[in-house]
Amino acid sequence: MTDHPLFKHGDTPLTVLFGKQTLVKMLNAILDYPPKNTFTQTQLANQADISRKSVNTHIDIFVYFDIILEHDNGEYSMNPDSEILKKIIELEGILNTHKQKNELPDIPTEN
Repeated sequence: MTDHPLFKHGDTPLTVLFGKQTLVKMLNAILDYPPKNTFTQTQLANQADISRKSVNTHIDIFVYFDIILEHDNGEYSMNPDSEILKKIIELEGILNTHKQKNELPDIPTEN
């Protein structure tokens, strides 16, 4: 697989498509965890390379949309029953397939 100019160091298909905003970084980090693993806000912040304060500010969005579950001990995990999460994972797979096939169009990059 050759690198495409759209993909900078650390980019994923989701960040290329939706940007590198905090929520996208958090979503990428959540998707990196094995489905049954739990994680803390600090672990998610480290995985997403954002501040813990940012995670604390935004994590309720992922809980609200049932993408993650909040456990009584203050840890979180992916919600295996979430239809939204299933569609996000499906979309990520499609985007990764396109990336691997280099089917993304050449788009001029800013210098």
